[in-house]
Amino acid sequence: MAVNDGITILVSMLFIGSIAAAGLYFIPKSQEQVVHRTALVMTLVCCWLMWVITFMAQMNPIIKPERSWGSE
Repeated sequence: MAVNDGITILVSMLFIGSIAAAGLYFIPKSQEQVVHRTALVMTLVCCWLMWVITFMAQMNPIIKPERSWGSE
């Protein structure tokens, strides 16, 4: 089970990295090129980081769900 989770995180990292590399290659040359590259990379890093934190939080939840058996 842990191997599959590690592979999922690795594949997602490679996917985001390939999007970043393609984006960096296709950004047009201009005076704002550095700003565009920084914005692109920061956006992808933040999105991936949010996803991986959510994914890892679901791997070992702190609070387990409790069932109520008719009492409220």
